[in-house]
Amino acid sequence: MTAKAITIGPDPRPWYRQGWPWLLMLMPGLAVVGGVITAYLAISSNNALVVGEYWREGKAINHSLAKEAQAKALGLELSMQQVGSDLRVQLRSMGQAAQSTNPIRVQWIHPTLSGRDRMGIAMPQGLGVYRIADFTWPKEGHWQLMVEDAGGAWRMKTVWSASSDEVVIRP
Repeated sequence: MTAKAITIGPDPRPWYRQGWPWLLMLMPGLAVVGGVITAYLAISSNNALVVGEYWREGKAINHSLAKEAQAKALGLELSMQQVGSDLRVQLRSMGQAAQSTNPIRVQWIHPTLSGRDRMGIAMPQGLGVYRIADFTWPKEGHWQLMVEDAGGAWRMKTVWSASSDEVVIRP
């Protein structure tokens, strides 16, 4: 028996036809693509969550807490629902229809996209009933809902999901 020597020479295929270089370049290539996508999102999106004067926001929080305490002291309860193209708001105080002639400011605040925020002024119709004409109810997402009287005496707020077709707020 004769022993045959096995000789291993260079692979005759060019480098781009071999698998190893592509496997080694895959992760850095994915990092470059991810970096380009991240840069595009950072440049094209709105940076509305950053507050420049945060100390003023802190002062406003204290004022807001006093308004919420006033709503609780008055025993207010508010319910809202879409009626046709209008928004119907029912305000009750201590279980009775509220007797106020002041309009009510209603704000839907999107937690991340300030461009989607909505605001309406509910005009009194009598017996604690208010109405916002031609109001479009949000169809998706979670919203912070803030309701206050136009005079600024009280404020109520809650978190609301668009899957619900009615809102009830109790302080």
